[in-house]
Amino acid sequence: RDSGDWLMGWGPLPASMAAADQRALAAADGASSADCAAGRLAPSARAWAAVVGAALAVEAAPVAMGEEAAGMTLLRVRDPNSYEAFVYSPPDAVGPLPLLLYLHGAGEMQGDLDAVLSEGATGTPPVALARGSAPPELAHSFAVVAPHTRRGWRPAELGRFLDFLLSPSSGLALDAARLHATGHSMGGHGALVAAAATRRFAAVVPVAASGVVDAKALQGIAVWAFHGKNDVIVPSRYSEDLVQGLRSRGASEEVARLTLYEAAPAPPGWPSYQGHASTIPAYATPELYQWLL
Repeated sequence: RDSGDWLMGWGPLPASMAAADQRALAAADGASSADCAAGRLAPSARAWAAVVGAALAVEAAPVAMGEEAAGMTLLRVRDPNSYEAFVYSPPDAVGPLPLLLYLHGAGEMQGDLDAVLSEGATGTPPVALARGSAPPELAHSFAVVAPHTRRGWRPAELGRFLDFLLSPSSGLALDAARLHATGHSMGGHGALVAAAATRRFAAVVPVAASGVVDAKALQGIAVWAFHGKNDVIVPSRYSEDLVQGLRSRGASEEVARLTLYEAAPAPPGWPSYQGHASTIPAYATPELYQWLL
């Protein structure tokens, strides 16, 4: 199968997956890392649970955490043909809005939609909005949608979800010419694959993406990749190679951008995942949202 069919949940693992992930999945499913690397292991939900643990669920949106400012209102929507999701729309918005579609990582696969707002997802767009800490450039200018999956991100399913979001049933008024995909780790890879497969996104923002996509498939799509150079889960060379590949095919530095952090933090509650929470500085970057606009 191509990488769009497995996306860390279904089908054989691609060679592009981080070796540490291959070993962890192999151990969890009782297979050898050689089996995993050779594509002979289809990772099960049990394996992922052993690797990433159970995500921490929080109260339904709107959410206010600790002493932080009151959170923005996140609504729940469900498309029977694809996903349940949190949806945010700026209260003062006028006219069709650009979309920022956020795809979560493997750590949020367990549980239900509330897992998207778990402690380990601190810094991501839905959590920042729920806590009232999102940059104004995001909170005032974008519709933000954060679906939940237990089986990985599949381009065909994401395409159906986009159809739903663009329909009157979603309750959103979106600008079909300004659809943007982003995600963390598994979700960063999922965003890249979806952008390449559907050709419906104007830009994609992978953060610590756990896999690569052929640069040729992303030609004509703006990419800004973020990664921690100290990421012990997914090597930063994934993002470096991606952006270099795009530039070698003629993309300018403005269209194919790369931000590397010397010392990205670990996700809260995951201290051994040092460097993997490049989400925290990346999504707090006002220039990112200005670039997307």
